[in-house]
Amino acid sequence: MAIDLEKRRAYGAAYRAANREKMRAYSAAYRAANREKIRAKNVAYRAANREKMRAKNVAYRAANPEKIRAKNVAYCAANREKMRAYGAAYRAANSDKERTRNAAWRAANREKARPAILINPDA
Repeated sequence: MAIDLEKRRAYGAAYRAANREKMRAYSAAYRAANREKIRAKNVAYRAANREKMRAKNVAYRAANPEKIRAKNVAYCAANREKMRAYGAAYRAANSDKERTRNAAWRAANREKARPAILINPDA
C-alpha cells in the first residue's frame, strides 16, 4: 500500500486552510509550552548556518533601509538614557578615535566659517 504523498499534502493544506484559527491557537499553545526548546533549536540552527544567516541579514538590510532606520530611531527615543550611557562608555574606551573625530569636525566647521577669498587675476 503506497501512500500518495501529493494527495496527503493537499489534504493537509486544505485542512489548515479550513481550520486556520484552530491551527493558530494550537501553534501558539505549543510555542508557549516549548519556549526553551524552540529557542535552543533556533540558536543551534543559527550557529550551524552562520554564513547563510549573515547573507540573509545583509540582503534584508539592503532591501529595507527606511524600515531599519525608523526602528533604530524609535529604539533610541524609547531608550534615551541607555543610549547616552552607551555613547559615554564608548567615548571613554575610544578616546583616541574621539579626539580624531572631534579634530576633523572642528576643521570642517573652520572651513565653513572662513569667508571665501576672491582673487582677481586682472588686478
